[in-house]
Amino acid sequence: MEIYVNGELVGYTNAKDIIFNEFPLKIGHSGSYAEFQGQLSAKVCLMFSDYLEIFSEPTYFPTNKKTTQHNELPSVTNELSVTFQLNLEKHDSNWITIFLKGENEHHACTPAFWLSPNDSKPHSYCSVKHNWIHYVSAGNNLELNKWYHIAYTLSEPQKRMEFYVNGELVGYTDVKDIVFNEFPLKIGHSDEYSDFHGQMSNFRYYNIRLSADEIFKNYILYHSNKLGLKGDF
Repeated sequence: MEIYVNGELVGYTNAKDIIFNEFPLKIGHSGSYAEFQGQLSAKVCLMFSDYLEIFSEPTYFPTNKKTTQHNELPSVTNELSVTFQLNLEKHDSNWITIFLKGENEHHACTPAFWLSPNDSKPHSYCSVKHNWIHYVSAGNNLELNKWYHIAYTLSEPQKRMEFYVNGELVGYTDVKDIVFNEFPLKIGHSDEYSDFHGQMSNFRYYNIRLSADEIFKNYILYHSNKLGLKGDF
C-alpha cells in the first residue's frame, strides 16, 4: 500500500490478505470521525492498476465537459478499453462527440466515439497507419432520456475494435497497425463537432482489453441501479 503527495511517494507498507468490499465510497465524511473542512478539486479520479475512473457520479454535459491529459491516464501499450454510462438529452444535426483522444476529428483519433447527425447512431473510431481512421457503426440509434451502458475495446494483438451497448456486442471490425497517441482525452466535446448534451457517469479508461464477460458483468453491476441513477434503463 502506497501514498503519494504532490507526485512523490511519502509512505508505503507491505500488505496481504486484503479485504475488498461493496460498500459506498464516502468522501469527506464517515460515521464516527470528524468531517473534512476545506476544498477538494472538482476533478476526482480513481486510479487503479489497469484503469482510471475519471468521474463516477452522473455528470451533466456540456456544463461539465472534461479534458484529461495523456500523462494522467493509464499507460497504454497496444490495447485499451473505455466504459461509461450515458443518457442523451437531445439529438443534433451535426456529429456529437462522446469522447476523443487525439489531435482533432481527422487526425490521431485513438480512441474516439461519436453519435451520427440527427439519429445518434454510435460510431467507434481509431487511427491506423496508411489510412487515417478506421471505424465501425452498428446497433440501434440511441433514444433520448434513457440510460445506456457503453463499452469500447481496441487491441493490436487481437487486431480488433469492438463496442458494446448494455453488455451486448453490437459492432466490431478487424483492425491492424493501430496508431496510439499522446494527445489529451476530451469527453463530451471536441473542436469541430457538437458538444454532448445529457449525462454521463462511471467513465473509465483502461490500458487493457476487457473481455465480453467482464463487460457484461460491468453492465449488470450498474443495471442493478446501485448507483441510484434516475431515468429509464
